Parts: sequence; structure tokens; C-alpha cells
Amino acid sequence: MRLALAIMTPAVVLSMGMLAYSFADDRQQDDESQIEQIIKSGTAAFNSGDFETATKALHPSDYTTFGSSPQGELAQIPRAAIVELLEAITPALGHVKASEPIDLKVQVHGDAAVATYLRKTQMGEKRWATIRMTGVYFRIDGEWLLVHEHQSMLM
Repeated sequence: MRLALAIMTPAVVLSMGMLAYSFADDRQQDDESQIEQIIKSGTAAFNSGDFETATKALHPSDYTTFGSSPQGELAQIPRAAIVELLEAITPALGHVKASEPIDLKVQVHGDAAVATYLRKTQMGEKRWATIRMTGVYFRIDGEWLLVHEHQSMLM
């Protein structure tokens, strides 16, 4: 009996470890899918002019960004200010559309994740720009929120 128990114990422990690994892998894939969906639905909302929905995943007060400005300074911008700015400048800009993410990769590490991708942005009828995007997400109270973003226009 002891010999059978001694042989079975490592097998049971090993199978429990494999089950836990499988669960963790499934959760990571689910998290990656959630972030991909946040990015894709945000793009669709932006393209339709629904900036409230487009910015829904931004942290309401703790969002920072680096952009393509020559200063390259880090800016902390409240979500409400971004919505207000987009609503104010969009009529003056005219036709601005963003493509679906290109070559999207999401890496999840516990309650933090990084998404990298390219995006083509149409400005006017014939002008297109390619932008390299990086987003840092934190899971806060069970919800993925974008806390930092970097955008670089490719020349």
C-alpha cells in the first residue's frame, strides 16, 4: 500500500501542476483576447466619431502618453480632457480614420500587459501615415485599463 501511494503521489502532484499550468495558460490567452478586443472596439468607435466609447479603456486620471512631438515630453492627461479635445478638433481635421491594428502582439504578465502594433491613419482623402503604437495596460478591479501609450510616426 505504501509503495502504491509513494508511486501515485508524484503522479497526482504532477497532474495537478499540469492542470494549474493549463488554467494559467487559458487565462493568459483570455486576457490577451480581451486587450485585443479593447483595441479593436476602440478603433471602430474612434472611426465612427464615438470618442466616449473610443477612450473607455483609458485610465480616467492616471493615463500618460509620449507622442511624436519634437519635445517628446511625457504628458499626463485626464480621460475627460481627451474626449473633449477629440470632439473639438475632429470637425476641423475633417476625414480622419484609423486602420485595424497591424501585427498586434499582446504580452500579459499577471495584472500588467503590453500591446505593440502598427496603425495606418488616414488624414484627409489621400494622406496616410503609419504609426508605431505601444500601450501599457493594468488590470484594476478586474478591468483592463490603458495607463500609458507611446506613438511614433514612421517616416
